[in-house]
Amino acid sequence: MATEDDDATPPSLCDFCHHDTVVWQTEQLRFSQRTNRGTVRCEVSLPIGRCDTCGSVHLVHEAETLIEAAVLQAYIKLPLG
Repeated sequence: MATEDDDATPPSLCDFCHHDTVVWQTEQLRFSQRTNRGTVRCEVSLPIGRCDTCGSVHLVHEAETLIEAAVLQAYIKLPLG
């Protein structure tokens, strides 16, 4: 049975090379997104894992939700029309 602490800690096993060598750190992701009211520029902090063995990049399951929230926050600030 998983505990809250287990859920908060991202896995260190690489999905690609299957070695236990993924190191996690929080990084700032900056990106632009086109919307129906113009382009928004967004910045979001995400936990990003990098495998020391094969170099692959891993995101937590909540990454998409965090990115969508950043776009929505920037979208709301755009002027109407």
